[in-house]
Amino acid sequence: METEVNYLKRVDEYFDNIPQYKILEWSKVYGLVDVMKMIPIARQWLRDNTNKRKTRIGAYVNNWLKNQQIKMEAASTPSEGNRGAAGGLMEIARGKQ
Repeated sequence: METEVNYLKRVDEYFDNIPQYKILEWSKVYGLVDVMKMIPIARQWLRDNTNKRKTRIGAYVNNWLKNQQIKMEAASTPSEGNRGAAGGLMEIARGKQ
């Protein structure tokens, strides 16, 4: 089993080496999310919650950003009957596409 010290090293190594193209991809896919603001928050969550260690950090970050996008869409949705274009990932997440 991975020690806490090794896990924290792996987390730091991942976040210290995120390629610029990945940040650009995330910014395009999750357009409502300030990716550069969310990355340090996701990193800190992983560091503070070593009892909930993630084996696939990249997948975790992607899910973190996806969930932030869904929250932003929900906040910008005017009403249930008049979603407009804001429903995107919310509809997919709810299985209503």
